Amino acid sequence: MGIETNYGTYTGSFSVISSLTTLAFKGRRAKFFRLQLLDALKILDEGHIELANMKGSWAGAMGQSQFMPSSYLEYAQDFNSDGRAEIWSSDPTDALASTAYYLNRHGWIRGQPWGLEVRLPENFNYHLIGKKKKKNTIDWSLLGVRMINGDSLPNYGGASIILPAGHTGVVLMIFDNFHVLEKYNASLAYVLGVGHLGDRIMDGKSFYHKWPRNEEALSTNEKKELQEFLLHSGFNIGKVDGMIGPKTIEAIRSLQSKLGKIPDGFATKDFLKGLK
Repeated sequence: MGIETNYGTYTGSFSVISSLTTLAFKGRRAKFFRLQLLDALKILDEGHIELANMKGSWAGAMGQSQFMPSSYLEYAQDFNSDGRAEIWSSDPTDALASTAYYLNRHGWIRGQPWGLEVRLPENFNYHLIGKKKKKNTIDWSLLGVRMINGDSLPNYGGASIILPAGHTGVVLMIFDNFHVLEKYNASLAYVLGVGHLGDRIMDGKSFYHKWPRNEEALSTNEKKELQEFLLHSGFNIGKVDGMIGPKTIEAIRSLQSKLGKIPDGFATKDFLKGLK
């Protein structure tokens, strides 16, 4: 709720029906928005809210936690039992309960963290890094991975390790709940923001390692330039789209290894400049 609407202080002022009609008429995801428009009309037809009050974002997301119409129909909860699942209200009860139900339905494991900050041993194999490269925490321990304070890893089952800011930044071990948060919004920055903010609200500590402020991220055009270089160098990265996905990251790691650098797969302006 904090990230979506600044704790309910701004839930959007666009007419949901108008926004969805526009997006359904023309655009990259017209089919998706046509379905959302039909669901929004169903919400009105069933009397959950009046047309004049059905306000939201430019993309049709509604309420304090910004549900799309399809999510409202499937997950909205009348937690205070007043006869309506009122996610638009200034009272956050139903919105928070609906969000909790959404996460629960998508597999949230109670008592398991979304992620933990860890530290890697020297000579760690960075090719084991990545969301899709999962090992049991016991196996990670055998490889020398420890909690950031040096303690042994707790046994939360399968986990992956990611480097959202490269090898000089925070190292995170992520669990199944990380991927549940991705169901809400697939952006890495979003998931990290929600997860870490939640930890801090519950008296968790700040990350020990900081984001490297001296390294600049690539612009979209620079990402395309890097992809073109990788493609012409024989790496199978798919199409040049300015999106640093798994294939591009693996190609960067391979190139970093050849250049004698730590293969963390992190693309920066300095890395691109070095290639030039």
